[in-house]
Amino acid sequence: MRNYNDSQQDFFKDVPPDFRALITFEQDVEDRQLTLSQAVFTWGQVAAAITGAKWAMASGDDRAATAFSRPVRRDVSAAFYDVLLAKELSAIAVQNSEQKNAHFEEAQRKATIGTPPTTTCCRPRWTWPREAGP
Repeated sequence: MRNYNDSQQDFFKDVPPDFRALITFEQDVEDRQLTLSQAVFTWGQVAAAITGAKWAMASGDDRAATAFSRPVRRDVSAAFYDVLLAKELSAIAVQNSEQKNAHFEEAQRKATIGTPPTTTCCRPRWTWPREAGP
């Protein structure tokens, strides 16, 4: 930082011109600071900090293990509910098949005694589609 102070200019006005170059009203100011601190006696704070750091590291390992197990739990839960849903859909499909067969038999019975059916009985008995063999 450069500092300029001309308050002494009047005092140096009678200095011969050969020496005026030696008198300056500008100054370069530098400031430096060095600080060093070291704990001499901490009343156990350093030991407590080390113990706390060890505990935090162990806790972090536990959290990491928990973080890795969460996706596994989510995937297992999703698979369980997929199976549960598949069982429920299968039960609904069986009930649907039984109702269709009951309606078909009712329509056939009415057709044999001559009562006009409320539904058409032109379709074959409904069965589950079978997989084609190899």
